Amino acid sequence: MLTGCGEEQAEDTIRIATFNVHLARGEAGALIAELESGSAQVDAVVRVIATVDPDIIFINELDFDTENKALSVFKRRLSEA
Repeated sequence: MLTGCGEEQAEDTIRIATFNVHLARGEAGALIAELESGSAQVDAVVRVIATVDPDIIFINELDFDTENKALSVFKRRLSEA
């Protein structure tokens, strides 16, 4: 069951979100450094996702690295929010 924002949620409701975070960077390691140090864009993305608090989220345009370092740092930032 999906409901609109701001409505009271039933216990068995699953919140699903998709978000184009536009966190793709032009050089290797740039996003990881930005995620670790923070920036206005990264802070805003984390704040929005933490506020919405979805059970499942599909994130678009997060830089890919073969070791998933950026994803790990991003997940850590979200868990801290």
